[in-house]
Amino acid sequence: MKADSHIAPFFAESISPVPGLNHLGLRNAAEDLFTTLLPGLNGVTERVRYYSFYCWLTGEFMKRTSQDDRTPEEYRLFVRKAEFLIAMIQAARNPEIIGIPGITFALDTLRLSYTSFDLMKCVDNPIDKRRTKGTYWANPGGVLRQYYNASMKDMALLPGLAGFPSVSVPSREDDLLPEGTILGEDLGEAFCESVGESSIALFLSCVDRSRVSRDELKAMANDFVMKGFGDIGRERDLLISAFNQKDFPASETNNRHLRKKTISHFLNYCKQVRQDGAKDAIAFPAHIYRAVLDGTFSDDCALGWYGYHVNDLWQYDASIILYCVLDILKDSGWVSADKLSRELADGMASLASPNAPNITLGSVCEMLDSGSLRMPEGRSVEAKALRAMLDILRLYCENRAHRDTVENYKLTFKDLRKPYTFDFFRFMEELDNQQSVPLDDLLNGFIREKVITRHHTVSLIKYCQTGIASNKFLFEDGFLRYVGQTEYTHTSPRIASLIEYLSDLGLLKDMVPTDDAILRYGLN
Repeated sequence: MKADSHIAPFFAESISPVPGLNHLGLRNAAEDLFTTLLPGLNGVTERVRYYSFYCWLTGEFMKRTSQDDRTPEEYRLFVRKAEFLIAMIQAARNPEIIGIPGITFALDTLRLSYTSFDLMKCVDNPIDKRRTKGTYWANPGGVLRQYYNASMKDMALLPGLAGFPSVSVPSREDDLLPEGTILGEDLGEAFCESVGESSIALFLSCVDRSRVSRDELKAMANDFVMKGFGDIGRERDLLISAFNQKDFPASETNNRHLRKKTISHFLNYCKQVRQDGAKDAIAFPAHIYRAVLDGTFSDDCALGWYGYHVNDLWQYDASIILYCVLDILKDSGWVSADKLSRELADGMASLASPNAPNITLGSVCEMLDSGSLRMPEGRSVEAKALRAMLDILRLYCENRAHRDTVENYKLTFKDLRKPYTFDFFRFMEELDNQQSVPLDDLLNGFIREKVITRHHTVSLIKYCQTGIASNKFLFEDGFLRYVGQTEYTHTSPRIASLIEYLSDLGLLKDMVPTDDAILRYGLN
């Protein structure tokens, strides 16, 4: 046994644990919410013009091939060459640019003393099993398949290709789409118009020849701008309209304009706090949360961000307590799980109320409501774990005073509250029935069941499903042994990508809504 791996018997492979994020399985509730609130975005893409670029690129491939003749491999190479060519153009235009997929490989390629470059060598390695080692992108399907395809499918973009699962989406004739829906063919045509015939022809010629010269990169630089492309007429208007149209695909929960409402809420938020206040991915949901509790907002979108904020803090603080448990185990051998949870709970309870050892949960809630319970100071694991637990209990106290809001949220997003998703509002129901429980017993039960047992169960399920060992301790016969530490992080609710998109579209400038944004969204 080593600290960072399981040493299996000699007839099996060694199993190395992976870092992972969702060690308690509590991130699902928050992630389901921001996926519903911002469909069509993800947390890793930064440039909005790739949406119209891929619509044009896929449409161009369809024009060039018939349904009987086209092959997935032909399409894969066509997309990969085009993606890398775009990255090369951006690198040649501005070596300092960021947020462009494949830009690092493109910059390294341009540093070579060649006057022209073989695109095929940069996108395909026939010697490698996956054909991608040493190329611009590790995923065989390229950036489109790894990052953009699912997001664009959520917006009813990308022309459908029969037999090509990576680009299978509804067409104009599909009855599910409302009249006037912006589709990929619209964005593709607008992209082509914006770039111009000569640059489009040169781009496709380079892809077909699998070669591009430095002079050709320079000739295309001003037309294939992928960051902050400015006001280019119809393409920009269609991109904004696409993000404002009805969410797709629709479900019982997501049969409305939650993405558009989120954009409106975010722009209004930026307008209100432009003089002071944070504008990061954590601050925006916190702002909406407060506005819901004080009655400023009550729409479905605001309720969704309210629920996201609650569940994100829930998983974050619970993960801190797991971190503390692992910190105790780190320099120990085998430790009794019962002994560890009891001693940690007793230490936390004595810090919370040194003069009242038998204080109950109800009394703690009264002290939190009145502000008489101070957060413990210090760097001990007991103090760190208690601060996290008091954050959870404060969240409970705040929301139990707003039962109508809680019930409204639960009804509005009932489809997302799956039986196996243990969200914060289910934990609230447990706390409602434990008001007379002594604090040390409550903490002991939380550490034992919600942290130790839950992590053990979640990691076992993950291992059975994927073969990935994510467990941070061994658990045998009631004893624990340290395997590795974890991190506690907030989820990433796509706000960073939204900021980049709105900035590229000219709706945000230095985090302040532009006059165009104020006009389009009726900000007040």
